[in-house]
Amino acid sequence: MNKGILLKACVCVFFSVVLLCEALPTPPPGTDPKRGGLLGQRTCSQGLYPSARLCCLNCPAGEHQVSPCSSDRGSSVCSECPMGTFTEHSNNLHTCLPCTRCRPDQEEVQPCSPTNDTVCRCKSGYFCALEQPCEVCQRCRSCKDGEALVKSCTAHSNSECAKTPTPGTPTKALWWILGVSVFAVGGVFCVWVYKKRNPWLTCLPSPSPGHSQQNDDDSLLVPLNGEKSLKLCFEYFHVDMESKVHKRFFRSLDLSDNAINNANIEDRVYELLGVWLQREGQVATLHHLLRKLRDLDQNRTADSIVEKAIDNGHYERVVIPPLSGKSDE
Repeated sequence: MNKGILLKACVCVFFSVVLLCEALPTPPPGTDPKRGGLLGQRTCSQGLYPSARLCCLNCPAGEHQVSPCSSDRGSSVCSECPMGTFTEHSNNLHTCLPCTRCRPDQEEVQPCSPTNDTVCRCKSGYFCALEQPCEVCQRCRSCKDGEALVKSCTAHSNSECAKTPTPGTPTKALWWILGVSVFAVGGVFCVWVYKKRNPWLTCLPSPSPGHSQQNDDDSLLVPLNGEKSLKLCFEYFHVDMESKVHKRFFRSLDLSDNAINNANIEDRVYELLGVWLQREGQVATLHHLLRKLRDLDQNRTADSIVEKAIDNGHYERVVIPPLSGKSDE
């Protein structure tokens, strides 16, 4: 009797589950229930964005998207940014970005336009350090009694003061100049004596003082494919440069904080180097980017980029011959 009741209960449960499954909504065609997205979603190349199963052209800088394209690789319907908004790059944004308003402690250097955000800087007597986010402008330092102004305050650096030396006491700068002069004279004398003992050395070109032959200042990196060589090297900056250096590096290229902060984090290096390249045009060089890295003490990163650029056939190194003089008789 108990087995019969148990059997009937199992049959009821089975039919209840079947009826419940049939009542669930069926996912629309082309939908992957595991991923919850469209099957065959396209991956579009640079300058295009996916819409349904199409790839549409981005809207140009200064405009935003109203509606996507109706044919593959077709143009989107775009509209100009209204006053008070902008887009600096090609995009598929539905609305333009609001223009930055300078704070009370800042002054406007460049007004906002449909393709560029407002450029602000600290007012006279205030500054913001380049390596820090400019949240508040700080008051410039005033030299105290017994101090002399060494470096004036700028929009990006504080004043520098030094103690006024006591009359008759040699300054540190004077001792430094004397020390360097003695070292230079001694070095020249040693080289002269050495060449006198080894006359054959006068036939060999010598590198410029203070540099090795492999130094950027003694050689020239020549692109093998024009501007394309420079663009291909952007990948090395993306891989080798530490993220903590990004803001300082792009500020040194005179890119605004707004542009840096609004850049896509994953493609920040590519995007901002592209903005720099578009601004500089034909005068843009790999040498300039490497010099900015070295100014930030990123010599290892700069050396790695140079090595990759040469090894992958984008650039070749041409050694600049040193100035030659007549050898001693």
